[in-house]
Amino acid sequence: MGFFSGWRKEKEDVNTLSLVRMERLYDEMQKRKNGDMSSADRTASYMNSNSRGGRSTAIAPPPPTDLQATSGTNAVPDVVATTPSPQDLSAHTRELDATLFYRASCRFLDPTLEQLYQEYCQVEWYVRARNTVMVMMMLHIVFFIVTSMKSSSAEDLLPKDFNRAEEWVQWAYFFAAVPFVAWVDEDSPFRRRWKVAVTLTLLTFICGTQMWLGYQGSASTTEFLKLLASQPTASSNASTCNRTAYSELNLEQTNKNLLSAFVALAAIFLILIGSTLAVVIRLDFPQVVFLLLTTSTSLGMVLHLYSLSVQAVILVSYATPGFLLCMACYHSDRSARRSFLAKIHVEKENADLQFTLNRAEKALMNDSACDAETHAVRQVLKSKHLEMIQIPFADLKFEKIIGRGASGEVIKASYLGTAVVCKRMRRDAITLPSIQRFREEIELMSCLRHPNIVQFIGASWDNCSNVCMVLEYMEHGDMHSVLHSAIGRSFVWSDPLLKMAVGAVSGMLYLHSQGTALPHESDCCLIQRGIEPPVVHRDLKSVNLLCSATFGCKVSDFGLSRRYKKDLDALTTVVGTPFWLAPEVIRNEKYGISADIYSFGIVLTELETRQTPYHDIDQTGLKVMLRVAKDGLRPSLPPTCLPRRRQLIQDCLLDHPGSRPTFLEVLHRLQGEVREEIEADAEKLAIDRRALLRTKAMKREQSVRRLDQL
Repeated sequence: MGFFSGWRKEKEDVNTLSLVRMERLYDEMQKRKNGDMSSADRTASYMNSNSRGGRSTAIAPPPPTDLQATSGTNAVPDVVATTPSPQDLSAHTRELDATLFYRASCRFLDPTLEQLYQEYCQVEWYVRARNTVMVMMMLHIVFFIVTSMKSSSAEDLLPKDFNRAEEWVQWAYFFAAVPFVAWVDEDSPFRRRWKVAVTLTLLTFICGTQMWLGYQGSASTTEFLKLLASQPTASSNASTCNRTAYSELNLEQTNKNLLSAFVALAAIFLILIGSTLAVVIRLDFPQVVFLLLTTSTSLGMVLHLYSLSVQAVILVSYATPGFLLCMACYHSDRSARRSFLAKIHVEKENADLQFTLNRAEKALMNDSACDAETHAVRQVLKSKHLEMIQIPFADLKFEKIIGRGASGEVIKASYLGTAVVCKRMRRDAITLPSIQRFREEIELMSCLRHPNIVQFIGASWDNCSNVCMVLEYMEHGDMHSVLHSAIGRSFVWSDPLLKMAVGAVSGMLYLHSQGTALPHESDCCLIQRGIEPPVVHRDLKSVNLLCSATFGCKVSDFGLSRRYKKDLDALTTVVGTPFWLAPEVIRNEKYGISADIYSFGIVLTELETRQTPYHDIDQTGLKVMLRVAKDGLRPSLPPTCLPRRRQLIQDCLLDHPGSRPTFLEVLHRLQGEVREEIEADAEKLAIDRRALLRTKAMKREQSVRRLDQL
């Protein structure tokens, strides 16, 4: 159990181990940057040259840092900064290779860089090498079990004699392989020298198996000679011609040649397979060459030791794949080392870039605003009412960015220990008009209080470079993301789609019901009495409907919302998202609160289809909008949409604004006839499911009875 727990722990910590190793690489490169170049003098030649086409051009060192400038010391060039580009490191040029590698062994000229490469190989290939050795052991055990079965062909070809040392020598590599595979701790001695351990394991396995094959060939020859001696050479009454032909067959030599060819072919196959595995798990070129030469020598010794004939044709044919394997390993080793250099170069540049960006973002967040930004903020946001909702920026703690827009970003933060969301304006968007729109939005949201309206907590602008509004945090994000997620595709109307629709309608009904006039009053009377008119959202869509942890929906994003004064003016500005726009808005006609009804009808189609509106129409957004305004195009509904729900969607999407229902009527229909229809359909499905289960149970009982009768 300890072995498997250690195995799981290592697989879980492989990413952490990789990060630790890469940090060590960066630390080593940083040491070399700071002047510890005694072990890297030869590597500095390729670091300071950019060879391409035989021409070497010097790369200027980077400018000194602030610390170096203030201290007055000479700046030491950054080694990584002067490293050739990844494309240069991947280029196959003799000039570049001569500055990187030893010609024969492919090892780095710089011993420190060679050590770093071995650390990198340990991170990337150590686990794969252990898995490969484990699979090799399992295949060997399976082969032994198969050949040990009671089969006449197996017993004749590979007889077992456990009194001979050759029968056990094929398992000698287990003394190196088992500790290498089973010891998974960080302090394992095999971890640092894993390439040597794998080379020793493969060498012992191949040589031991060669000796076993040689013994099998010799034993088969001896057995054949005994069998041949026990048979009469020719019958007494046989003719002289038959006796001569029988003696000229030379069966002893023929059998010896066949068995020798079998042993040689099997041994050569093992050599090539073992060497190929060595190349695949990225052993170094000298180790692969050592493995090939040693196992080839042991093959010749085995053939001589067991008096097997040397098959010259087979041995010569073995030289060709062996030479090609050496060439492939040579170039593969060099390519892997070039890739290692390129990866260090890219990762170090990414780390430097990320550090620079983080430092710039931190400086931007805490940087003092310019005079224009400060003037715009103070001029617009100076009000006693706004002072009541202002939050000190020091009380906010930003955690992570969860969304970006054209004029700002959405940041998850904490306010006095409570999870909140901050909608922060971009620095380049802090202008007088944008601050004016920001003020209108926070003034509107500060007046809204409803369970289905995203709660407005406050706003912050005392740090003029971080102008933001603070809202409550909704765990599941927007409705659009929920519907397009894996869990959203499994939703049904009984739970929670109807709940989401009712929540959105309740929030919109609150917006449209604000300051509702009496039958004999107009909106002018409401304004004279200090009552605000209804709010038209103007950008109602699934993205602006946020879901809580229990999938309750709340209306958000009032950046385009306006108070609707029916008797004073009408809204005519074309704003919103195209697919959710009402036809009268597209036609640039006067519109009012009925435009939100149409947008909610589009939201209902999203709940019905779990798709973006008009997803089945292969046309541009502009053409779709024109067809909506002129031809009465509407989103298609699936056949599974129930009649009353379909009728409600169609009523919300009517072309004439006055024909559409109000949100109060929509809420009554959702909580009345639509809910009853959904519950009846769910009950019918449950009845059908129970009937199907009963039918299956009856069929099963009938089958059991028939079996009992038989």
